[in-house]
Amino acid sequence: MTCLWQGRCRHLSFDPEYRSQQQDLRQEMSERLLRKSPPTTASAKQAAVTAKAKRIVRRVRGHHRMGTKANARQFTKGTSTERFAASKGVDSGAMRRFKLFAKLYSAEQLEAFCKLRRPNGLPLHWGFVPYLLTIKNTETRTDMAVDAAKNGWSPARLHAEIRKLEGRPPGHGRRVELPKNPTDAIQQIVREGNLWLARAKKFVVGLAPNKPASKTRRGDNKLDLSELTALLETVSSEIGRLRKQLGPERVSAKVRRKRRQHGKTSG
Repeated sequence: MTCLWQGRCRHLSFDPEYRSQQQDLRQEMSERLLRKSPPTTASAKQAAVTAKAKRIVRRVRGHHRMGTKANARQFTKGTSTERFAASKGVDSGAMRRFKLFAKLYSAEQLEAFCKLRRPNGLPLHWGFVPYLLTIKNTETRTDMAVDAAKNGWSPARLHAEIRKLEGRPPGHGRRVELPKNPTDAIQQIVREGNLWLARAKKFVVGLAPNKPASKTRRGDNKLDLSELTALLETVSSEIGRLRKQLGPERVSAKVRRKRRQHGKTSG
């Protein structure tokens, strides 16, 4: 039994994926220690940024390598995405993205992607890749990646810029549906409105004068309030329409009943 285990360990030590996973674990442990005792000198901070950049690049390369293997296995042996994903302990949806990543990005394009750096000195992590994969044109995809790195965009900002480039409206593209019952519809609007209001308040608090600039800006990003202003104007217009339609006389029967009871009691 011991010999079998030793043989298995010896086999894993030569597996590049296993070695990469072990390197990621060691790097993560060192970053946790750095977070507990953050570096104070400039050289130590630069070393921490470099170490994190290597881990990000290693993860991106690992996903590309796994996608390449999955594509080759499907071509040579007809192995399905689900089966290959299960053998690697990966979600099938993630494996499809790995395969598409390997298909759309050649070795040269992968190298160029990994060399991009954001204003904070870090490369584009995997969170950017699924959005870039939605762009069919290779040149446009490359340009968007360069813009994301140069301007310090977040993945959400990259997604919004891609939708704007393609002429798609903002949002997730989901169909807006309301419950058939008007009371339930109002409750849903109120619930989602409160969520939006909480986010807006948090954003405004982050813009307080005593907050450091890094809290409100990332990299060279400048606050673009044009879309937010247009949204607020639309919301204000819809509120006016809603008030006009409902009117003060269209009060629910439950409220009218409570008012009558209150009038009898006070009388």
